Amino acid sequence: MADLLQNINNKTLGTSANSFPIVTLPNGEKLPTGTVGALLVNIKAYDAGDAEQRQSLEPALRAAVPVLRKVGMFDLFTPEEWTRGGGPGRSLVGSLALEMGRFVVGNGRLPVIGRLELSSLPLYRSVNYLTPPSSQHDFAFSSTPATRPTSLCQQTNCPHPSVTMGVTKTTLASGSGNQPAVGNTVTIEYTGWLKDTSKPNNKGKQFDSSVGRGDFVVKIGVGQVIKGWDEGVTQMRVGEKATLDITSDFGYGARGFPGAIPPNSDLIFDVELKAAK
Repeated sequence: MADLLQNINNKTLGTSANSFPIVTLPNGEKLPTGTVGALLVNIKAYDAGDAEQRQSLEPALRAAVPVLRKVGMFDLFTPEEWTRGGGPGRSLVGSLALEMGRFVVGNGRLPVIGRLELSSLPLYRSVNYLTPPSSQHDFAFSSTPATRPTSLCQQTNCPHPSVTMGVTKTTLASGSGNQPAVGNTVTIEYTGWLKDTSKPNNKGKQFDSSVGRGDFVVKIGVGQVIKGWDEGVTQMRVGEKATLDITSDFGYGARGFPGAIPPNSDLIFDVELKAAK
C-alpha cells in the first residue's frame, strides 16, 4: 500500500492531469465550513493478469468515512475494523490536500450531512497481498497504473452508495420511474434485519418482511415511518431496489421495538420501490 499512498499523497481534486476528478451527485449539497460530512472512497486494484483483486480490498470498498471539516491539513484514518488488526489511527490513503476543503478524521460515529464522493481514484496493479494482518502494510502495490477505466462504477455497474444523515443507500437495481416527493404515497416490498457486521452483508437476525404478506403502502417523508425510511426512500426511483443501512438514531433509537428490535440497534433493509403517487 505504501506505493499507492505515495502516488496519491500529493494529488488534489480538480481538472488537471495530476488531479482526481471531482464527481458530484445530482442532489448533493456543498458542505459549509465547520459542518460534518462523509467522504466516500472507492479503491480497486488488479494483478498482473488484469484480474480484479476485489476480495483483498473489500474492507475499504464503497465505505463512508466520517470526517469533520476544519481549516488545515488532514490524515484520513480508518476505523479499526478496516485495518485488519492494525488498530484505529492507521492512515488509509495518506495526507491529501483537497481543493474543496480540508478535513480531519472522527473515529467515532458522526452524523452525516451533504454528500461528497471520490469514485475515480487511479487504479494500480496489486503485486502482493501481505500476511499476517500485523504486517506493516495490508497490501503492496506497484506504482504502475492499471490499464483500466477510472470511472469504475460506470463501467462495472457496481453498487453505488449515497449517504445522507443517518442513512446509507446502496442501489442494487436501478429504477427508471419518478422519485417520490415528501407526502407521496409509496408502495414498497421490504425485508428488515438487525445490523450485524459479523454476518454476510451485515444482515443479522431478520425481524420483519412484507414478502409473501403483501406490499406495504405508506405516505413517505411525513413521519409515518422511521426517519431512515423517510430519508432513504425519497432518494429512490420507482422500480429501484436498494439496501438501506440505517443508524439507530434514524431507526427506533433508545426505545427499540419490544419483541423485535433491541434498543440502539442499527438496521439493514432491502427495499423495492414499486409505486409512488
